[in-house]
Amino acid sequence: MVVHLCLPAEDIYDRVKGNKSRPLLQTEDPLGRIRELLAQRLPAYHTAHVELSVRKRPLPQIIFQILLNYHLYIRRRRNK
Repeated sequence: MVVHLCLPAEDIYDRVKGNKSRPLLQTEDPLGRIRELLAQRLPAYHTAHVELSVRKRPLPQIIFQILLNYHLYIRRRRNK
């Protein structure tokens, strides 16, 4: 099962700004670069089995949603 954790570009930027270990973001406009990368990658991301918004959600809730979707995914596969 593939899960796409959805997060707006601005939130991604807030999480990674100042992180020197992200070579693709070492530009004059890292937020713009994040937007470009998302635009390029979203078609692939939309093929995920589950798309889950993680904006302003606590980690335990995200984990719960992933596990719940995993169990539903397994159940559907068994019933095929």
